[in-house]
Amino acid sequence: MDKLSTRKALIESRLDMPDRLARADLLQRVMRIWLVGRSDEVIGAYWPIKGEFDPLPALYRWQEDAILSQESASSQAPGQEGWAQLATQSMANRSPRRIGLPVVDKLRKTLTFHAWYPGCPMEEDAYGIPKPKDTEEIMPTLLFVPCVG
Repeated sequence: MDKLSTRKALIESRLDMPDRLARADLLQRVMRIWLVGRSDEVIGAYWPIKGEFDPLPALYRWQEDAILSQESASSQAPGQEGWAQLATQSMANRSPRRIGLPVVDKLRKTLTFHAWYPGCPMEEDAYGIPKPKDTEEIMPTLLFVPCVG
């Protein structure tokens, strides 16, 4: 079997797994536990396609945990105006932790990572995969990479 046929068969097999969602749920929980206490401030991941595991909810929780830790460490709770200001700020802008998604430049044959957050404007890249639109380039110190088989 050639590489393309093998890849296609593995993707079909992944999509046909009867317990795929249960496995994804378990992997989310394992990933959240594994991320606790990590010193990384920028993690690169991927936009899941073709039944790939989605790491983004666990990463968003990791990002959110840093904010909650900062806010609980603060000796004073913000006043009413402070809470209103916090509510209007993006979670990503308040966290010292960043999540990056790949941006492929097909012409230059380069791969960079750009900041991502839930609700981030997205557009399709040259391969039809969503990527962050007009966000800053960031440099991950840890990568989560999907594999086919």
